Amino acid sequence: MKVRNAKPKASDYRLTDRHGLHLFVKKNGSKLWLYSYEFGGKEKLMPYGAYPEITVGAARELHKNARKALARGFDPMLENRHRPL
Repeated sequence: MKVRNAKPKASDYRLTDRHGLHLFVKKNGSKLWLYSYEFGGKEKLMPYGAYPEITVGAARELHKNARKALARGFDPMLENRHRPL
């Protein structure tokens, strides 16, 4: 419900889900799923896609797979690039 009801504000903001998953709400009203993680000593942001095209459930599933890749020692963003569509 929070995702659906998130309204634009004067500045961009994030709604945190868990384990680095965020919904980034822009001041123009668009919403984007992001994963904030650290790899190789650098903080990275991995986009999953826009809401509502990527639902909460789909974002959590993508997030689970990315966290598994990170746990195996791989950069999830690079893993995502090599994944077949």
